[in-house]
Amino acid sequence: MIRNIQMLRGIAAMLVVLCHATLQWGSWLPWLKSYAFAAGFTGVDLFFVISGYVISRSAVAASENKGRLAGAADFGFNRAARIYPLYWVVLAASMVAAFAITGSVSWGKPASLWHAIALTGGNPIVSVAWTLRFEIWFYSLVTVLILITPAQFIRWALGTFALAYGGLLIWAQVTGFSYGILLFPVVLDFLFGILVFLYLDKGWKVPPAATVAIGIVGLCIGTYLMMGNSWSKADLRPYYLGIPAAILVAGMVALEPKRSAPRLFVSMGDASYSTYLWHWPILYGATMAKVSYPGPLTVAAILIVIPTLGWLSFRFIERPIAGWIAKRRRGISLALTRKAPVPA
Repeated sequence: MIRNIQMLRGIAAMLVVLCHATLQWGSWLPWLKSYAFAAGFTGVDLFFVISGYVISRSAVAASENKGRLAGAADFGFNRAARIYPLYWVVLAASMVAAFAITGSVSWGKPASLWHAIALTGGNPIVSVAWTLRFEIWFYSLVTVLILITPAQFIRWALGTFALAYGGLLIWAQVTGFSYGILLFPVVLDFLFGILVFLYLDKGWKVPPAATVAIGIVGLCIGTYLMMGNSWSKADLRPYYLGIPAAILVAGMVALEPKRSAPRLFVSMGDASYSTYLWHWPILYGATMAKVSYPGPLTVAAILIVIPTLGWLSFRFIERPIAGWIAKRRRGISLALTRKAPVPA
């Protein structure tokens, strides 16, 4: 685990929480409210770049340690086990809350329960899960890449994949060609993360402090450029936010040997997935229940309460589920090993 990357995960989650906390912002400093809302897009792009970097490390480790078939199976299982179990807990809780508040398990909006469970389509029940669709798509592509690539060529395959897919995405933007999630511009963020991994993995250096500073300034400027109708700037966000996020990730990785994140911020990163999933049903549910106390103190309270709940979820739900899955998996592996025929 890279502690600085965990800290960035925690920061990314909090930026998304801040964005949705603007539901309770009121009329206080509207310019700052607009910036805080745009910061949520910054958090998502930072998440995606981090994912590209971390998944590349995991893919190389799986391929080199276990080979193509076992490596792909191991990688795919680990990714699914990371995403789905906690998500299903949050989905079930959200459906119960939605039904209690609105009389509909989908907050009164059209929804396919199957798509919601499988994360294969629109999902108004846990609306922030739209990002998980991209994560799953990316994981699936990398799993296939591990499966078809000999271990000694996995880095080459990742680099070729990133450059070729990135070129395809840019071509789609220039020509206006669209094919849903396959060619959505934000996928570039994952590819930036792959390139950061490959650059640093080769032993090439970046000046840590300067790189971190450039990344932070770039993200602040990118967030400013995303203000206004942020959703209408989907084509530009990988450039406004993804590139500086990649620079920041590279700097934080390079900084790790000299200066690691404090334990508190690492803990926030550990709980970032729980924080991310739970915050929207809580905030949206409160809004639908007409619990509204707009103002800066409410926003400040949200930024304290939500990560605390996220950590509790990580400690008492997410981590125990992961431990249970790991234990069952080890048991199955041992059982299969005992049943395997002994070579003559």
